[in-house]
Amino acid sequence: MIKVLVIGAGRMGREILNAVETDIDCAIAGIVDAPEKESIGRSVYGISITDNIYDVSGNADIIIDFSGAAGTANHIKDYKELKLPLVVGSTGLSEIDQAGLAALSKEVPILADTNMSVGVNIMLKLVETASRAAGEDFDIEILEAHHRYKKDAPSGTALALARAASRGETAVTGERAGARPADVLGMQVLRGGDCAGEHTVFYFGEGERLEITHRATNRNIFAKGALRAAKWLIDKPTGLYKMRDCLEK
Repeated sequence: MIKVLVIGAGRMGREILNAVETDIDCAIAGIVDAPEKESIGRSVYGISITDNIYDVSGNADIIIDFSGAAGTANHIKDYKELKLPLVVGSTGLSEIDQAGLAALSKEVPILADTNMSVGVNIMLKLVETASRAAGEDFDIEILEAHHRYKKDAPSGTALALARAASRGETAVTGERAGARPADVLGMQVLRGGDCAGEHTVFYFGEGERLEITHRATNRNIFAKGALRAAKWLIDKPTGLYKMRDCLEK
């Protein structure tokens, strides 16, 4: 039985909790949220949400953190003390916080990724292959859409797709005036409603067009991916891993 400490009780946090509770190999060790959140003191599956990570970390085997960039940043110092395996799905982390996780990964195994979906990670492989094969005969554009509450734009997944697709182009977000520059990989951002996440990489050629698309219809896919990552990570040596490492081994 893997006892999971869940950081963040927002939309994704609740999906993580549901996934852990319904998995026969896992149990909730504790739930932590930010002090200012209304969730503090409420119970989920009979477990009270707290703002003190040290009150609930004693029995934990691993931490899953989808608390957002600010939440993860605030807890990095705690993770250094707890020294538990760590899965991080927060997007929009600063370079300083990414460096903090990288430094911590020399002491504990960490899997940090902007998207835990199995389908998206398959898409990243397909995009790498397509870009190599397409060469300079195709122009590449990326379109991503998310719900109205998403704070970072473009999404972490769109940025990962841009890195996978790039053949040396500069990634540019937003509208461009005039003719399309050959050395630009464009990214367009849509925000609205309750869209769980859609990403399309377009390859525009002369007389043909290729589209590689992933659509998330609910957030449960990210929670299931995070739990899969946690089970894989639990006995791994120290290091900084990606979701693709989990899927490839």
